[in-house]
Amino acid sequence: MSKTKRKSPIIAGIFSLLVPGLGVMYAGDALKGFIYLVLTLGVTIIRPFWGIILWLWNVGDSYREAIRYNNRLEMQEGFEQKEALKKFQRENPFNSPDNPNPPSA
Repeated sequence: MSKTKRKSPIIAGIFSLLVPGLGVMYAGDALKGFIYLVLTLGVTIIRPFWGIILWLWNVGDSYREAIRYNNRLEMQEGFEQKEALKKFQRENPFNSPDNPNPPSA
């Protein structure tokens, strides 16, 4: 089973509220987070209103990225569990849940 911790969508949003792109980086996408940081700061300098809109969009995207990260993690854990079950069934054919006639004690 995977030892990777899940990411909190709330924490990701708060990180991006503090620093644009930080929440996306926390959620596992460093390149996208860096692009958000540079783009948001650049747009805010040129057009402050649109910079703030982009910053708020970034907060929402950070929240969604953390959810996506957790979903990918759950899919990976499910795959690992299926592989472990297959390995168990290969090594213990009589104890398999698919065996209609398990050995009696």
